[in-house]
Amino acid sequence: QSLRDGHVTQTDKGKGISIWMPPGRSLSVWGMIMSGLLTMPFRIGLRSFGKFMMAVRMGERIHKKYASEPHWYLLILAVDPEQQGKGRGTDLLKEGLDRADREGCPCYLETSNRRNLSLYERYNFVVVEKMIIGKGGPSVWAMRREPVS
Repeated sequence: QSLRDGHVTQTDKGKGISIWMPPGRSLSVWGMIMSGLLTMPFRIGLRSFGKFMMAVRMGERIHKKYASEPHWYLLILAVDPEQQGKGRGTDLLKEGLDRADREGCPCYLETSNRRNLSLYERYNFVVVEKMIIGKGGPSVWAMRREPVS
């Protein structure tokens, strides 16, 4: 599957964006390549690309471990730094969570920013696993949220 299969929402002419992968869809390595990552090794180098792919494989393993049933996967939630702190990210998050709740589906995400944990926890996400990418690399938190009726 590719990013085209996701549910994309934006705010402020693209200064805030969320991409949710719907139940039954996933972003495979092949999908990432089809979405333009084929040129990535040439832009960042083979060694960095190898590290990136190792992180992707770790993430996929943990994702399958904690969200094997149909669920909404928050692939990307990003807000331009100038727009942060104005509720843009919260609005994008709530839009996706409302849809998941209407469908009775859990949600799953990963974040590499510790500051994001409190936002997601406010909306009932729970850290299910913390992983370290590579030797001494960055931390990534896998989070899951059960549907709210």
